[in-house]
Amino acid sequence: MKIIDAHMHYYNVDGFVQVAANAGYENTAACWQKICEENNIVFSVAMGNTNYTSSKYGGVTPRMIDLVAPFDEAHYNQPQNMGYCMGVNSESITEANAEKTAQEFERFIKDPHCLGIKLYPGYNAVYVNDKRHWPLFELARAYNVPVAIHTGDTAWPSGLLKYSHPLTVDEAAVAFPDVTFVIAHCGCPWFADAAEVACKNANVCIDLSGLVEGNPKPLMLLERQRG
Repeated sequence: MKIIDAHMHYYNVDGFVQVAANAGYENTAACWQKICEENNIVFSVAMGNTNYTSSKYGGVTPRMIDLVAPFDEAHYNQPQNMGYCMGVNSESITEANAEKTAQEFERFIKDPHCLGIKLYPGYNAVYVNDKRHWPLFELARAYNVPVAIHTGDTAWPSGLLKYSHPLTVDEAAVAFPDVTFVIAHCGCPWFADAAEVACKNANVCIDLSGLVEGNPKPLMLLERQRG
């Protein structure tokens, strides 16, 4: 069976180095290619990260996040079997610069490797349906690309869960019925809420990324997550 990894991070930071090590891997481009070959992963989608600012194109603002993470000086030449979603730093967007932000994103959305837009509520203290996102949603509609949304628990305790609850996606889905929204991580631990938002709205999908960290044995995982 050929596999597409629809949600991964191609980024060289200490936190991801540790996550990779916990699973018995290395956080390197070479290791990722080996994993793809061994598991018949024919394509992957990297989520743009919100804490690295590109200067490749004349110093774009912090609202335009790095497209594929900086493993080396030539990191813009990402592997041919990898696409990306542009990451959004929502806290750097205002209603005044929201249209300009969408224009910056539009330059890249024409790239065949650009497959969508990624929001990080919870890490950013901004709700999904905040008006500052609307020009980006309109851009997604114009180019028929999805908007992936971090939902559920955050990787560090400073995140604010009220922004990342999967129910917050419902309002955006209703306001933009012709835009596809992806609830990332199935809203963990609010699985039922995420499922209801997707069941109610035909334009909402769910991904199951990030539900398991490390390389646990199935029965151990079942016992630990029994609740």
